[in-house]
Amino acid sequence: MLIRFIFTLILGLSALSAKVSFNDEIRPLLSNTCYRCHGPDEEDRKAKLRLDTREGATREHEGFAAILPGNIEDSELIYRIVTDDEDEMMPPPGKGERFTKEQIELFKRWIEEGAEYEVHWSYAKPVRAEIPRV
Repeated sequence: MLIRFIFTLILGLSALSAKVSFNDEIRPLLSNTCYRCHGPDEEDRKAKLRLDTREGATREHEGFAAILPGNIEDSELIYRIVTDDEDEMMPPPGKGERFTKEQIELFKRWIEEGAEYEVHWSYAKPVRAEIPRV
């Protein structure tokens, strides 16, 4: 029983120390919840804010930036997803489900780690695997 507890604790700690993956963890959250209004479609974009590119997400707009890499306190995205003020919250009431506490913590970790965006796998240049000698 103690061995199982220690093993579970070690696995949990190793997961906490792993860097948050934009493509695996953050992009799906943004895509499912935010891109409808803050994505690539210029005609549907609200507040001139793009969250699908690092440049758009970190650009200052009206004195704020949605994401300030390394700074969760001044990242407007964090404020908007945690506030209870219905005039400020994202997504707006009736426009989608709020993020869970776990998802909010994931966003915070990602921003603290530098909020790196990764190229979508379909745009990444393929790397030829080395053929093993037999």
